[in-house]
Amino acid sequence: MDLVTLARNNPEAFEKKTIDQIVAITDDGKLHDGSECARQVREFLKFQTADRIVAFANYCLKHSSELNNAALQDIVNEIGRRLEFDIAYGKYFGSRQPDGYDGLWSSGPAQLVVVCKITDDYKVDIDRLMHNFEDGAQQSHTGMKFSGLIVVGQQESWDLERQIRGGRFAASVRIVSIAALLKLLKIHDVQPKRAAKINSLLQPHDFTRLDHLVGDYCELFEEAGHAAAPSGTPSPAGEPTKRGR
Repeated sequence: MDLVTLARNNPEAFEKKTIDQIVAITDDGKLHDGSECARQVREFLKFQTADRIVAFANYCLKHSSELNNAALQDIVNEIGRRLEFDIAYGKYFGSRQPDGYDGLWSSGPAQLVVVCKITDDYKVDIDRLMHNFEDGAQQSHTGMKFSGLIVVGQQESWDLERQIRGGRFAASVRIVSIAALLKLLKIHDVQPKRAAKINSLLQPHDFTRLDHLVGDYCELFEEAGHAAAPSGTPSPAGEPTKRGR
């Protein structure tokens, strides 16, 4: 019986298991490109609660290992799927390869080339990676617009930020921490209708003029305020709400 069937039939048995324990009991217990273990783990992640996804991600960050780093790559892609991107999985540890990436997230005509930079033991050549995608788009005549999204763990990212600012793709590459992605996941869990606004935050924008950014934040805050405001408190427009009897 595969992992997904076991977990659906007996969810209580998996409530306290860590992600590495779950991988260990799946097929051969190894996350490899194209493996049955990888397929089952990715399907398993799809029906976990947002709280479980958060717990799995935090565990992987706290207990770094080759297996947990591979699992975290799948978790990051699952977050992208829940934020309503169409995702394509990259190769495990793809970001450690010259032309590799960890995920490809699509939203309309825009695509995010996702690279997970969980540790400091290797360097990502983001300029080379983006150059390859730019060339591929021109050759295929698809009109796709590629941007880069580097997902970092708990380490500082100053050197990476300097590398990006000094490169030719500075305007099309952004950095986000896993902690920030998890916050967006939790917001989406409460306000799923705002998926387009949420995932647009992950795409590069020119914020020379801030109206667009302010508008997005105001909409999110106003919705949160309406949902949380107790009876009798002022509404966002400044008028008191009616008291219930």
